Amino acid sequence: MKKRGISPLIATVLLIGMTIMVSVIVFTFVRTTIEDKTSETEMQSNILLACSQTLDLEYNDPIICGADQNLIVTVWNRSPIDVVDLKIQVVSNQDSMLFESGVLNSYNKELYDIDLSFGVGDISSIILIPTLELGDSEGTCPGEVININDILPCN
Repeated sequence: MKKRGISPLIATVLLIGMTIMVSVIVFTFVRTTIEDKTSETEMQSNILLACSQTLDLEYNDPIICGADQNLIVTVWNRSPIDVVDLKIQVVSNQDSMLFESGVLNSYNKELYDIDLSFGVGDISSIILIPTLELGDSEGTCPGEVININDILPCN
């Protein structure tokens, strides 16, 4: 009985074909990963750029009123872009709570009246955290976080 193997020419062609196929698979995977990361980084950069160049928020001195301990603060958006979500974080000696306050449209002001009747303790600061939306991406403005330490009693 004669044993026959594959010829060296066919073996070489098969090895080259498999090498090309694996190379194409690896190249496609790497290219897709790099494109996704580049797109994500570009969107984050655009949001940070909009935050630093365009966003302009101002506020009045927050006050705490009534037996129910309501926190009242007015925030003005003096910029041409909407804040899609303004989070208000209340920091006390006992806890820290985050309140979602919603959209703050461009060139508008909004009065926020937050019920703190559930007992938060002595409030040490309030932090305003704006979130912007550009295209399909949304991001928080880390450089525009406003920390308010002067909280007045209601007169």
